[in-house]
Amino acid sequence: MVKTHLVRPGDQRAARNLSAVARLIFGDAVVHLDLDQVKLDRGSKRAMEAFKHTPEPLIEAWMTHRKLLEATRPGDTVLISDWRGLGGVFALAQWSLPPGERRTVVTVAGDSAALQWLDVAGTIADLPTPLASQLDWEIAQYQWSHEVVAVSEYVFDLLGDLVVRGDLEIPAGRPSAAVSDPSVVWAPEPVGRRSRTGDILRALTSLSGARLVVSESDEEDEVWSGTSWDALRHSRAVLGDRVERAANVAQPTVIVLGDPFSVPDEEVETMVDRGIPVVVPARSAAAAWWPTAPTWTTTDELVDALNGGPAATSTPAHRRPRRRVEAPERGRRISVGVPVFRDVRFLEECLDSILGQDLEPTEVIIVDDGSGSEEVDAALESARSKDGRIRILRGEHRGVCVARNRALEEMTGDSFLFVDSDDVLEPTFLGRCAEMLRSDDRLMAVATWTRFFGAYEGIEAKPPFDARVGSRENPIISTAALVDMSARELGVRFQPELAFLYCEDWHFWSQIIAAGGRMGLVPEPLIRHRVHQRSGGFMRTDLAYAIGKARSVALLEGLSVPGVWK
Repeated sequence: MVKTHLVRPGDQRAARNLSAVARLIFGDAVVHLDLDQVKLDRGSKRAMEAFKHTPEPLIEAWMTHRKLLEATRPGDTVLISDWRGLGGVFALAQWSLPPGERRTVVTVAGDSAALQWLDVAGTIADLPTPLASQLDWEIAQYQWSHEVVAVSEYVFDLLGDLVVRGDLEIPAGRPSAAVSDPSVVWAPEPVGRRSRTGDILRALTSLSGARLVVSESDEEDEVWSGTSWDALRHSRAVLGDRVERAANVAQPTVIVLGDPFSVPDEEVETMVDRGIPVVVPARSAAAAWWPTAPTWTTTDELVDALNGGPAATSTPAHRRPRRRVEAPERGRRISVGVPVFRDVRFLEECLDSILGQDLEPTEVIIVDDGSGSEEVDAALESARSKDGRIRILRGEHRGVCVARNRALEEMTGDSFLFVDSDDVLEPTFLGRCAEMLRSDDRLMAVATWTRFFGAYEGIEAKPPFDARVGSRENPIISTAALVDMSARELGVRFQPELAFLYCEDWHFWSQIIAAGGRMGLVPEPLIRHRVHQRSGGFMRTDLAYAIGKARSVALLEGLSVPGVWK
């Protein structure tokens, strides 16, 4: 019997949504996990201490991932909220594991900051850190969960083609009484933009004599400083003593809900069952609970509903289930390119790490970029004599991009990667990346996190590369990412003029996205990137970085999942 784990978030509404979905899908077959009681092992603690320049939302998601690995077993189903993207790293990591070692991740959508910003602002672009980082992992959780479910059609509509499973059985709707007397309106949800308290206040200004009672629970406002109640001071002034706050109302004449994401709480359900009319947001969870209740989206529609007018109508969400087709033939014959120019101090260590992979590469092509050095010649000949898979190409000095492109043209594998001659792969790098590449035929490349060593120590953990993230930064620190050979056939190449700006890899990944490919990520530091005085980071100027970034980002302009997800 497969166990199902309900991971409770630190948010009441998210916990309520989780519980509702758990009842609908799994009934009583749920094991409730309290991750606060799960301790990180010593290895996890040491790894966490190594993170550098890493936003707190990623640390939280990574800790959740490590605790879930400890608390669950392969074959388990993990039901988790999208709240704060805490399941993002865990969902992503499953696809880099062999099928028999994976957990099934089911995300309950409706409580992420990404959805709420789309609801409030209509965009999730150019948000400040750490909010942008939180959105990175919320989106990763949607993209990499096995299933995404919600009790709100509005959520499905906002998610667009990120939805894996586009439907959910909801019990037969309950009856609700018609609105006839709007004299005492109760808004029981926490005061905030998500609950649309401002629209409710403004609607009451059009109802002469009506009194509004709002919840005593208040949220920090996402747009103005202070609480949402503070931000609504002008609307409150118009209503004067017709608006008050209370924990509950004994006898409201109508209940107004504004939260399109959450299932109604038990107190509201009880009142509606007793015959108190309710007005609900269009395509919301509450609209599914009470299909005969009047719905609203705009303030004017709410006024009409409270006056007993016809219920607002809305077009049902268009279901766009996401496709995931495995590609088991990929990542079987891997070609590795290693460009060399004069410095071969670390070449032997680099090659040992490549040839010693759990999943062995088919060939290693070393390209000498016109070193003109006897020392380099001797090192390359020594390497070739030790392993028949090593091939040596020589050419005039044209820069690392030309060297990589030459190797790419010569490769015979079904996938490839490039490793700088001073970097080191962990033994599981190729196996984990290949496993993820096979998990979804839409993937064109898979990267990992990077561990810096040498003059700088630490792990800079980044989100997966997509159009939205790539327009902000290059999250792939090393050039070592496993790329399907289809990228070569589509004309993806390193641009020679960017070799001396040190953003050529950023531009390469942007070409993959612009060509319609997607990039995966193994959220573990499986490559070690050596930092020394000849490293690009030491040599690049701010101007070089700005030029390289501008060239890379230009390829991503206008790219998005239709209308929303950049």
